[in-house]
Amino acid sequence: MRIRLRLPAWSTFSGVLVGVLLVVISSSQLVHARPVRDYTYTDLVAESDVVVIATALSTAADNGRDFDKELRGLENEVESVITHFRIGGIVKGGVKGDRLSLMHYRFKPEQRPIVNAPGLVRFEAEGPVIGKEERTGQRRHGAPPEYLLFLKVTGDGKFVPTTGQMDPDGSVRRIGGADHDKQEKVKRLGN
Repeated sequence: MRIRLRLPAWSTFSGVLVGVLLVVISSSQLVHARPVRDYTYTDLVAESDVVVIATALSTAADNGRDFDKELRGLENEVESVITHFRIGGIVKGGVKGDRLSLMHYRFKPEQRPIVNAPGLVRFEAEGPVIGKEERTGQRRHGAPPEYLLFLKVTGDGKFVPTTGQMDPDGSVRRIGGADHDKQEKVKRLGN
């Protein structure tokens, strides 16, 4: 003997309604997300005037510059800076000498995380601490990191990120050395 349970029509409707409401409520947070273009290396090289491998030397505030239109409204959270680099290699374009200065923005040190924040960058001008000097007790640093930079040249000859000032992280790739220990572990796992 088979027993059938019949649910009233309104309960099916209410179940669908609750499901729809849950989807709308959970996806409402996505409405505030800003679109960010996903650049391929081909796109970056094609749209860049200059592509270099460089090491950061220093970063300094650039207080005299007007805020970029992409970042207006974030004046309390970000600051305009110039980072100076020593060029280790040129992949595309031409640069006079072995130095360049990149105009960009970074979050202020005291800034808390914000929703839909721009993809700003900070550059390390010193390598990791690898020890202390025996005589002075000062920290010894390893080699600073190198960066692959995709840049555009402005009308006045300055360098800016190819991906724009709102998301310059798309124009910057930190280049790291090979970790031979990890490579050995991967080889052993593969066998």
